[in-house]
Amino acid sequence: MSSTKQSAWPNASERRRPRRRRTASSATSSYSGAATTEPSAGSGRQYRSPVTTRPRARKASLGPVEAWALTFIGRSHLLRRELVLAREALEAALGVARQLRWTAFVPLPESLLADVDLADGRTDAAASAYDHAYALSLQLGDPCWEGMAARGIGLVADRRGDPEAALRWVTEARLRCVRLPDAWLWVEGYCLDALCALAVEHRHPAAAQWIADLEALATRTGMRELVARAYVHRGHLGDRTAIEAARVLAAEVDNPAVLRVD
Repeated sequence: MSSTKQSAWPNASERRRPRRRRTASSATSSYSGAATTEPSAGSGRQYRSPVTTRPRARKASLGPVEAWALTFIGRSHLLRRELVLAREALEAALGVARQLRWTAFVPLPESLLADVDLADGRTDAAASAYDHAYALSLQLGDPCWEGMAARGIGLVADRRGDPEAALRWVTEARLRCVRLPDAWLWVEGYCLDALCALAVEHRHPAAAQWIADLEALATRTGMRELVARAYVHRGHLGDRTAIEAARVLAAEVDNPAVLRVD
């Protein structure tokens, strides 16, 4: 891979305020970066596969760190539409989290694994997992996990032919995930990206505003992949110049699936 290309989504520790106990920064300091395969924008570092990252966490016998590492490895593969590898990593992450009885973390790998199920056409399995993750997130009171799961519930609704419910759920997901000041910004971006795709597909009147919101968030926080995604959505609204701009932006991101809208 070219060293000039970067994964545009920021390091997992990107938050509004580093206040919560369950922070990525504390985890990464204890295992030399094994928790995330995605460097901060501007670092110039390349995507790393589980071949080098996963054994590092296991060798150190750091249970929670392994669950964290595998989850973000799986997320990276999911973003790249490498579904077999994503499933392998996320199933392992969920297994480790459950073995550790780390209930507070379970909704994240569970929701991401449901994303894989949905992409694979396993809609019922995805729906069940999203519902469980959402219920558990509500019990935990974790806005980030609530947003991830609610987003998925909306995508299932769309897959089942109910765009009104889909837009309602994903709009709710976007609001839920940022209701506390230290929310993960990539979760907000993840929800906004899904909301833009739905809005464009169903020609919702707020589509242009949501695309502008996604672009503003992604530009402000250095999530270059999501800047490209915003231009993709704008292009699908009919802006021909936006498609070309998206291609230019995508060329700087180490993700072959960045221009896809499923």
